Amino acid sequence: MNKKRGALLIMGIGISLFIFNLTEFDLNNIKFDKGPLAGIISNLLLIIAMIVSVREMKKNKNDENI
Repeated sequence: MNKKRGALLIMGIGISLFIFNLTEFDLNNIKFDKGPLAGIISNLLLIIAMIVSVREMKKNKNDENI
């Protein structure tokens, strides 16, 4: 498995966990320390990091071909 495929796999897992956390989200129990909001924020950060990684891989691949 190459790096891009691994990053896309991790991003897919992050998206599925994000959806799961959204279904379990309770507006009456919003806590920043160990509550469900921390899980949602961490999943969003993971997804953003994987998007940036895939874009950098594409950019570096295009630079090598020039």
